[in-house]
Amino acid sequence: MSTPIHSARHSYGDRDAATVAANNYAERLKSEVKTANLELEVERLRQELEALKAQHPPGKIVVPPVKGVDKELWNAPMASLQKMADELSPGARERRTFFAHLCGALACANFNHRKYGVEGRYPRSLAAAAASERVESYAGHNVCAIALDRDGRVADFAFNHNALFGSPVEHAESRLMKQLLAAAGRSLPPPPAPEGDEEPAHPGCAVARYEAGKASVKGYEIHTTLEPSEYAFGALSLGRADDVVYGMRDPTTPDLSAIVYNLSPKAMGVPRPSPSPASDLESDLAEAYADFARSQRNREGAPFFVAPDGTETYTASLSAFLCTDDAFAVFQEHAARFDAYVLAHGDFAPRDGALSNADALRAARDWLRRAALRGRATGAC
Repeated sequence: MSTPIHSARHSYGDRDAATVAANNYAERLKSEVKTANLELEVERLRQELEALKAQHPPGKIVVPPVKGVDKELWNAPMASLQKMADELSPGARERRTFFAHLCGALACANFNHRKYGVEGRYPRSLAAAAASERVESYAGHNVCAIALDRDGRVADFAFNHNALFGSPVEHAESRLMKQLLAAAGRSLPPPPAPEGDEEPAHPGCAVARYEAGKASVKGYEIHTTLEPSEYAFGALSLGRADDVVYGMRDPTTPDLSAIVYNLSPKAMGVPRPSPSPASDLESDLAEAYADFARSQRNREGAPFFVAPDGTETYTASLSAFLCTDDAFAVFQEHAARFDAYVLAHGDFAPRDGALSNADALRAARDWLRRAALRGRATGAC
């Protein structure tokens, strides 16, 4: 027989069960509502994505254009941003060609095969070692840059000194900009004449000027043996150089400067990048580097470096390759072509008052002879 107490317990038990069931049902409803809302949100986003795809076909950049930049470029395939139109006249192309050879000849004259310094051996750099006149304490690799003033005279030069100073920012182009801008408003003297020579036919250069209170090398053309890195190209942009002509295409950041140039407002004064007209030599350099990198990764043939304790170093780095005999041979060819260059457009000058190609080549040869024999022009080396 059921007692009141039993009935009360049964009643409370049913109430607890009902409460639990109601709570479970409520949680299930919440979950279903969340799921339904999530499905609605997913569908909304899917529709927005489809609308964007319709407006921007595959391979296009879906980014609002920056003021001052051609809107068509923002919707262009990336491959088109890597290209630069060749708008040079035959005379201008000739001028750039012999200055590209000058830059390679300067690298040859100051070639360094000791990336890690004088201790140890460099089996890949035997010919370079025999020809090198670098001071024995020097360490580093062979990327150099020269600056041409508005008239076509060499104003200054610099080498990459990352290894020498233990710094990642001592790039040839950035060091060149610092040197030029630090001398704003002054004239640099020409390289000193070798002993026995008369004093120079090559005049000094007014390296930089002030515009709106800021130093600038606007109007200058920079030549460099290697495509500038993002940091180096930024330094050239801040210096407001007009053009940068580079030799070997950098496989680590290929065509980066062209992409930055094409997507930058022209008012920013980003320099126009152009590959060297001496394209066959730059192709030789790129192919030689590809072979070097492959053999080093596979540990085939001689190592790049052998330490005094016999430890062998195989490295596929581009900076190591630029210290090898293969790179040295290309720079030697640049030097030979510069020395033997025959002009077809000797009377060409880019503007009134600028040196003609004939006068610019003569001045450049005089400058290189002095810079190479004395080791440095203005302390840049």
